Amino acid sequence: MLATKMNTIINLDIVQTIFLSLVQSVGLTKDEIMSERDENAQYCWFIDQDVSMNSTFCQDLRALVSLVEFFNRSRVFGDDVTACCALMRAGFDALRLSSLFKDICSDVDKVLCRDKRFSWPSLPEGYQIPQHFVTAGADAMKRLNCLDEATGRDGLMLWKSATREIEVMEKDRIDAIMKTLIEMAEGIGVTREEMDKAKDENDHFEWRIDYNSSLGERLERYLDQLLLSVEVHRIATHRSDQLAAYQALKDVGTHARSISELFGDIKADAHKVSIFDKRFAWPDIPDDYRFPEHLVTSR
Repeated sequence: MLATKMNTIINLDIVQTIFLSLVQSVGLTKDEIMSERDENAQYCWFIDQDVSMNSTFCQDLRALVSLVEFFNRSRVFGDDVTACCALMRAGFDALRLSSLFKDICSDVDKVLCRDKRFSWPSLPEGYQIPQHFVTAGADAMKRLNCLDEATGRDGLMLWKSATREIEVMEKDRIDAIMKTLIEMAEGIGVTREEMDKAKDENDHFEWRIDYNSSLGERLERYLDQLLLSVEVHRIATHRSDQLAAYQALKDVGTHARSISELFGDIKADAHKVSIFDKRFAWPDIPDDYRFPEHLVTSR
């Protein structure tokens, strides 16, 4: 849907807002959806409306890149125990990020397909969202992104709700995750060709990240597409076009899935290096070891 690259300010709280509007449109309240459980006593809704999705995303992304940077510093100083623990922790932060966007996919699927309280028209074969909705969505995003702080900046523009400021996350810091894992693989004699093609006994790729394209660029593109789809859904809903609103919400789920898979791949490869692949010889972690969290910078 996204035709041109935008310097998008990332504020994922708008995702929570559209879901809250959807549930309210069928007579539900936030408290009701936060307490709904199925026959197996599992929560019916995955997005937590009581916690800022954007703050969670920014915090976990900062932690992920900072831990990989700390991994590299620890390796330089020969502290392999701390390095191994840092990479393991980075994998868990990537897993949390993957789960955050998987929750969006799950709630999109619930609203569009599984929860009969929501009714949608049948989508005609080959349906495409009218271009004027896409244009209106892109224009709305440009107005949101016209803050002086966003002008001419190259990186992910992370919105800080508490201070109403923009934090720039350089894409090079995200690409450093990929470069670090490549260097680790090369250190045990694994070539780039092997990383691209090697499969396990179940015919799954041993290395999950696409090492031939920039992680930072892909994450930025997926986030742009996600937020544009959210904006198009909002506009289509306001103009009572159920077909366009349905398709835009479906696109939200598609782009959220792409982001979830990107972070899931980071988690898989970080844990391959730090835990599962025994070709990477890490020392045993002492029982009384304490990870020096105070040394990990968050920016």
